[in-house]
Amino acid sequence: MFRSKGLNYYLESIGVPPRKKGDLKIPAWILADDRFMCSFIRGLIDTDGSLVLLNRNQKKYLFYPRVSLALNDQEVIAGVAGWLKSKGLNVCTMKNINKYVYQNEAKQSIGYRLNVNGRKQLEKWMNLIGFRNKKHLDK
Repeated sequence: MFRSKGLNYYLESIGVPPRKKGDLKIPAWILADDRFMCSFIRGLIDTDGSLVLLNRNQKKYLFYPRVSLALNDQEVIAGVAGWLKSKGLNVCTMKNINKYVYQNEAKQSIGYRLNVNGRKQLEKWMNLIGFRNKKHLDK
């Protein structure tokens, strides 16, 4: 997972046991506190998520916003989606199966995606979670 033993020991001490990527869970102490969940989700989006402005040629606005997070961890996506729904956001989740050929062998990877779509939902997102990543804030 990490190359730093000290970091691994610290993460284990706060309830994040070492796991293979794709087998992660949101620790219970984070799920139990709204402030921690907001920070957790903001960190996920700032590092692994995106804010996309789709050109939809709408009458009132030029762009249609979408906050998106794609991970291999179904449980993390489900936990984040459930918490966001409990706070009144409309959340769309989906499973992506990508098939490909690697060294003449057919393979597939499974990923999970969470989307928060639309201007009103983005306003709710900004009031609840927000962004700290300059790339997202500039948009």
